[in-house]
Amino acid sequence: MKKNIFLIIILFLCFSVSVLAQTDSVSVADSNLCYTKNDSSVFFKGKEITSADPASFEIVFISYGDDCSPYTKDKNQVYLNGIPIINSEPSTFEFIYSDFSKDKKHVYLDDVIFPTADPESFEFIGSYIFKDKNHVYYNDGTILDIYSDPATFERIGEDYYKDKFYVYFSDVIVLGADPGTFKALNISYGKDKYHVYYGEKILKDADVKTFRVIDYNTAKDKNYFFTDDIKEKR
Repeated sequence: MKKNIFLIIILFLCFSVSVLAQTDSVSVADSNLCYTKNDSSVFFKGKEITSADPASFEIVFISYGDDCSPYTKDKNQVYLNGIPIINSEPSTFEFIYSDFSKDKKHVYLDDVIFPTADPESFEFIGSYIFKDKNHVYYNDGTILDIYSDPATFERIGEDYYKDKFYVYFSDVIVLGADPGTFKALNISYGKDKYHVYYGEKILKDADVKTFRVIDYNTAKDKNYFFTDDIKEKR
């Protein structure tokens, strides 16, 4: 019996020493519990990042409400969830938004080079829309519209955008809308000199001159109350 207890104690001590040697009891960043390191190694969720340099290893971006930052770097390369991003340049690397990041040479979608994007001009516009000097992009990397104009493309509301050619609701063109006079009224409604819009659709029978927003999905004009795109006589 005593022999068994002694053996259990020995095994426990060996396990404890192994854990301490791995983590060195210090996290890379206090709010990033997934990364630990000692003098010779860096670990992501307990698994060694074999190519990482402990002395220069650091957090690039801390996700709000998340103890695991996806992006880290050292003097040699950038990592996404502990996996090296091939050909990345750590000295110029920056997180942009969502799944996009960039350095001086490339734009990345997750850990893959996004070949059509221009890193110098690539930027986040808002609500999962991005642009560079050549194109406007949606969050998954698809081009928003081949006719959109990046030079004049801008966010004008929560989900409304415009350029010199079109008005957009999220990633959809608002057909017939006039970019020169269009105004986003809130997250749901917008109007130009011709029509009132709910999302990307013309709000039928709404009076442009007297239309007023009450709440994010309710509005009124001289004739009707509107809930979303449903009208009710006043």
